[in-house]
Amino acid sequence: RLAHGKSMVKTRWRGEAILRVAPTGLPWSVWVFWEPGWKFAGWYVNLETPMRREGPNVYMEDQVLDVWVTPDRTCHRKVEDELAAGVAEGRYIPEAATLITRKADAAEEAVRRF
Repeated sequence: RLAHGKSMVKTRWRGEAILRVAPTGLPWSVWVFWEPGWKFAGWYVNLETPMRREGPNVYMEDQVLDVWVTPDRTCHRKVEDELAAGVAEGRYIPEAATLITRKADAAEEAVRRF
């Protein structure tokens, strides 16, 4: 996925029901997922830069690593291999990868607190 570079795109969600919450000032958004029939499926913590608003537009940058949280609040990190590949390919310096990993630690700690 990283081999193709990054670009900004405007997209529309396609899939089951979802609620996306972007807490002010935090380095992640939380996506709440439901399966068909409104059965709660879990939370997806998307690590990203804090949302920046300019008029009607919202900007953020994805940070590759994400955390899936099951309904019982078990955390699973997603695409750790992509973050490691990004470092190996020079897309991220090791210090940036460490900061991204710390964001995942903080998100998981927030899940434990609530």
